[in-house]
Amino acid sequence: MKRSSLNFFALAAAVLNLAAALGTHAGAATLDNRELANRLVAQFVEAENTMNVALFDKIFLPNYIQHNPDVAPGLAGVKQAFVDEFKQLKAAHIVAHTTVENVLVDGDIVVLRQLTTLDKGAKHYEAREIDEWRIVDGHFGEHWDSDSAPHPVASPSPG
Repeated sequence: MKRSSLNFFALAAAVLNLAAALGTHAGAATLDNRELANRLVAQFVEAENTMNVALFDKIFLPNYIQHNPDVAPGLAGVKQAFVDEFKQLKAAHIVAHTTVENVLVDGDIVVLRQLTTLDKGAKHYEAREIDEWRIVDGHFGEHWDSDSAPHPVASPSPG
């Protein structure tokens, strides 16, 4: 009887040690994904603010899956969508600036809540967007989004 009890306790201890090791590894993976997600988001926002679509080569996979029906699939599609947007902003003399409001990471899913301000002379607009990506091989590999239409904001009163 004592021998089977010892085997049971040894087995239980081994299972607990394995569970603890797996838990530590999963926690490390989540931390690594958070760091990676924040780096990818920072690069994405930098690309938006500098109007530099070449930065997208570091962020998105070539076979990027796009769930927005207004944007063509793949890296080429997302780059073209932003090239078109940047041309429209420049032609209309609109200064755009995006700031990160929140980044949420759950496993390989990253959600960015951002605020974009649009200024054209005395007219000021704000738009909030939510982007969701799936990280694949250290890059954004899949995307979903929800955009709000820009709305006017009150001009700041002189100082």
